Amino acid sequence: MELAPRKSLKPPRYRTDTLDVQPTLIVLDTLADLFPGNENDRSQARQFIGLLRGLAIRGECAVLLLAHPSMSGMSSGSGSGGNTAWNNSVRARLYLDRVVMSDSGHRFEPNPDVRTLSNKKANYGRTGAELQLVYDEGVFKVQHQPTGLDALAAGQKAERVFLKLLDAFTKQGRNVSASPSSTYAPKVFAQHPDAESCTKRALTSAMETLFADNKIKVVEDGPPSKRRKYIARATV
Repeated sequence: MELAPRKSLKPPRYRTDTLDVQPTLIVLDTLADLFPGNENDRSQARQFIGLLRGLAIRGECAVLLLAHPSMSGMSSGSGSGGNTAWNNSVRARLYLDRVVMSDSGHRFEPNPDVRTLSNKKANYGRTGAELQLVYDEGVFKVQHQPTGLDALAAGQKAERVFLKLLDAFTKQGRNVSASPSSTYAPKVFAQHPDAESCTKRALTSAMETLFADNKIKVVEDGPPSKRRKYIARATV
């Protein structure tokens, strides 16, 4: 008796070539599911990014690789992870972060639905730009910035909040800096419970306006071997 040929149990293969689809953006989620090597190996990281670069060149599209930051990357705010080759090999890097504030050592999220998307690296543009996003009906939407009279009112509010918090910090003997550091005034003030929802970006703009209007100044004091600079109210 002859047996019927056994059918293959393998599922049919459906293959779509990237060059046929011609996408403008390819999103790969996530690095941990796609990269089989050692994330801390610089050579392997560069080779993997090289493969993605080749895909972008052949497909004439952008390739966005999603990855989770390391614990140190989250604590420092850099959003980095693995070794430095992941950052150095790519042309741009974005970081999606929660808005976390601190009060007397206690960290909390004033609004769990809000995120900040910041530009950490851009070989062909400026870095440091931020977008405020809010979770709404399953997606994150951009919080539109005020314009016209609303923008003027928002700017005046940020200046008022900046001066209010500067006075409070000065009274407490907590000096803040005009230069990016752990005591950078806009960053520290934005995390304060009395920031009245003013963002770091708004407070940075307010600080520059207050400097231009001679309402605040940078003071330097301390012994010659250890001079310190901080922001203070400008005396009229």
